[in-house]
Amino acid sequence: METNNENIDNPDNKVDNMKDTLVDEEKPEPNPPKSIRYFLQHPYLRLLTAYGVIFCNFLMFAEDPIAHSYIEANTPIIGNAWTMVFTKYPDDVPNAIIKVAMAISGLAIGMVVGKFVIHKQLFSRFLRLKMFRKDQGSWMIMVLTTVLMLYFMSLFYNLTLKIHKDDYLYDRYIVDSNMGMTNDTFSRVAACCTWIGDFMTAWIVTDMMLQDRKYPQWAQRTREFWASRNGNTRIIIFWIFSGVSCSLVFFFIITDYIKWDHFNAESLSTNEFGRLSIATVILLLDISIVIQDWEFPHFIPCLDIKLPGVRSSTITVMVPKCMKFVDSFAIHITGLILNLWMEHIETDATLGSLFQVK
Repeated sequence: METNNENIDNPDNKVDNMKDTLVDEEKPEPNPPKSIRYFLQHPYLRLLTAYGVIFCNFLMFAEDPIAHSYIEANTPIIGNAWTMVFTKYPDDVPNAIIKVAMAISGLAIGMVVGKFVIHKQLFSRFLRLKMFRKDQGSWMIMVLTTVLMLYFMSLFYNLTLKIHKDDYLYDRYIVDSNMGMTNDTFSRVAACCTWIGDFMTAWIVTDMMLQDRKYPQWAQRTREFWASRNGNTRIIIFWIFSGVSCSLVFFFIITDYIKWDHFNAESLSTNEFGRLSIATVILLLDISIVIQDWEFPHFIPCLDIKLPGVRSSTITVMVPKCMKFVDSFAIHITGLILNLWMEHIETDATLGSLFQVK
């Protein structure tokens, strides 16, 4: 009886076939083509964007003529909220009590509306936005709604003053957008707040890039040094650099040690259009920082990136036991929203000053 040799199982052939299969499986897949997002989120571009904002903000502060004027600062909505809480309290007790009650009511109602109506009901349940899932982004919404509620309370408080039919009382204690400080003082305060936002943003970006694993070929020696000594190097550098830089920046902002007009010598002089262009660039850079974030657009934490100056990615703050409704507050920085808050105040003041110059 004849047999077909091809149908006979050969053990040696089986082994060879298995080896070929393993070799094919172990071959690395070719790298996918680099998309626009790869270059948009590259560490070099992210660092350039973050530190470019700092330069543009200092240039705007130095070139803005309203920032150095001594007329009273006028900031719509924010000025009303500031005056409602901090200034222009009547001398008589009844009106003072009314204003305190309205200010506290505005704060409470603004936080409740922002937390439970805007954040939970509108953004989380109705629109189902992932970036606002659970409690994420609630503080930002609460701050915005509180400022708006204080503005509406200021209008209602002005109405109560009008009911008294006392022109002296109304003219003296009316809550308006005047902040009770000069533009020079307000601009210095805004510049200090802007620096805090810029510094934290730039340092968060720098720290994230040096903890990065998405771009393994980028700055290998620097990243090794950054993670050396079990992470103590990055913590020590952060606190030393932040203390020294913040002290110097606050000193130069508060004092007139450096006079920009003499230092500049009109080499970078600007007009209204130039300052408007700088403000536009600042806004675009701020938006770019958010878009460049690895967690954009849903801001779902997917990387174990530690916060600057600490060893963890989340800071948990325990609250007193008397507060039964909550056990702790968890602080997690996502999207670098802090920078946008600070820049929004500075940009609003800049855009407002462009239309006040005569």
